[in-house]
Amino acid sequence: HFALRQVLGPHAQQAGALKTPERLRFDFTHPEALTTTEVRQVEALVNEKIMENVPISTSEMNLDEAKSSGAIALFGEKYGEKARVVSVGDFSKELCGGTHLHSTGEVGLFKIISEESVAAGVRRITALTGPEALHSINADERLLQETAETVGAPVSQVLERVKGLLDEIKTLRKDKEGLQKSLISYRAKEIFATAEEIEETRIVVERIDGADLDELRRYGDVFREEGDSVGAVLGAATKGKVLLICLLTEDLVKKGLDAGKIVAEAAQVVGGGGGGRPTLAQAGGPEIKNLDKALDNARNVLRSFLSTSHPSTS
Repeated sequence: HFALRQVLGPHAQQAGALKTPERLRFDFTHPEALTTTEVRQVEALVNEKIMENVPISTSEMNLDEAKSSGAIALFGEKYGEKARVVSVGDFSKELCGGTHLHSTGEVGLFKIISEESVAAGVRRITALTGPEALHSINADERLLQETAETVGAPVSQVLERVKGLLDEIKTLRKDKEGLQKSLISYRAKEIFATAEEIEETRIVVERIDGADLDELRRYGDVFREEGDSVGAVLGAATKGKVLLICLLTEDLVKKGLDAGKIVAEAAQVVGGGGGGRPTLAQAGGPEIKNLDKALDNARNVLRSFLSTSHPSTS
């Protein structure tokens, strides 16, 4: 309690606690999460007082006398006329009825293992003491040593090594994304080059399993770049479900086609639904077995529209 008030300010008041010889749970009032620095400061101050082996004394006083002596009363606690006052050296004095040690040194060691919110304006610190705290520190050291061996660096350079590896991963991910875009562009141009053409409009209907919606849209972007008049419906079986998109250039929309209607009809075949704008729409469904049929139906819609003198989406 003393350490929290020193680090955070006098507003940090005890709001509940559970104490055993090996573990401490301490609730206190504070409006926000403690920073890593604040947690370390609290832990360091507690351990400093433990190492000083400060004597702990108890006495009984009249309640008013105890308060006037500077003893802190816990918020919400009810006290009788007589109160038990616990003093830790000359820096902490509180009203408390619990069992206490003879000196701070008996705690041995103090290690905070978590800090969390338990209610609005109330935080909780959980800490280990004595041998349990030492076991926790030893476990952390073993983990750090194993991490050092895994990344191939001395313990003192683990952080720098991990940061370096993370930077490498970011670079590789960017390279991978760039390569994927290049592959999609290359594959899309191949597909477009062999696509069916009716009345100077390219009909592109393709199944690209494993692609996600972003990748399907990239295919569509390439088709737009490659042709002035394009009607495309793409489908993919990805992660156990069907993804569909329909892309139309503006000229086809002006003639009466609607990407939302086309993709919605295709989605019904795979047991799903969807929609979107007249120029770009997406859908999905669970029935992968019917994906080829859905794409065939969409192809027939585009063919029928472009082949007839009276355009229609049905």
